[in-house]
Order: sequence, then C-alpha cells, then structure tokens
Amino acid sequence: MTAALAMMRERRVVLGLEGWLLPLAEASLGVGDRDGAREAAERALARARQLQTRVFEIVALLSWARVRRATDGADGAAGIEAALRDASALVETTEARAFAPFILVEHAALANLLGDDTACRCDLREAHRLFTEMGATARAEQVARQLNSLSTATG
Repeated sequence: MTAALAMMRERRVVLGLEGWLLPLAEASLGVGDRDGAREAAERALARARQLQTRVFEIVALLSWARVRRATDGADGAAGIEAALRDASALVETTEARAFAPFILVEHAALANLLGDDTACRCDLREAHRLFTEMGATARAEQVARQLNSLSTATG
C-alpha cells in the first residue's frame, strides 16, 4: 500500500482517490500492526479532508472508527462517537446515503462494546432495514446474523 501511494504522489496520478485507498488501514489491523493501522487511519482522514473529498472522508471516518475501536476499546468511545457523528453529517450533506447503514453498524459495534444492548439492537435493526431497502442482501443477511447472535446470547 505504501509503495503504491508513494508512486501516486510522485506521478501525481489520481490523487483524489488517495483518500479511498488509505482506509486500508484495517488491513494492518488484520495482521496485528495496531500502530500502523492507527497511523494509516489518521493519514487517510487528514488526506481526505485536505483534498476535500467528502465521500472519501466518510470512508476514512468509518475506517478511523473501526481502527480506534479495535485499538482503544471503550477508552476511545468519545472520539469514535464524534467520528460517526461527522460521518452521518457528511452523508446528509453529500446525499451519499449508501453509507448510512455502515455508520449504523459501526455505532452498533460501539454500543455493544459499551454494553448498551438496546442501542446495539436498535442500530442493527435500522441498518438491516436500510441494507434490505437498497438491495444489499448479503450485508442485510450479515446484520441479521449479528442480531440473531445477540438474541441467542441474551436468551
């Protein structure tokens, strides 16, 4: 990822897409590079804001929230909540409504982390409704499984 971004910058190719590529910070999480994930998520968000690519900023905010939840846990709740609030505001401003259910899924994950089962279920139900409405059946099924596992876990 780093080499590809360096080449893009050097050749000044598709710089507007850089904000889309940087949220691959989550891949760093997958291989256990927590510091690298945080650095990439911060860089993605800063770059999307610098380039004023609002839709890419939504993606960067979602990635930032996921990385912070994984690295900071409940200690990062205030920052994660702020990032999700910013992402929601950008969805409204840009009318990029396809991102709304993804924000709800992240909000549900935060609520679950904080032990708020009611908010978690509510957000997942709304995300499921939106995914279904937009025809994203695979994502809707994934959210339905999450909801079912919550129901099973609590009786």
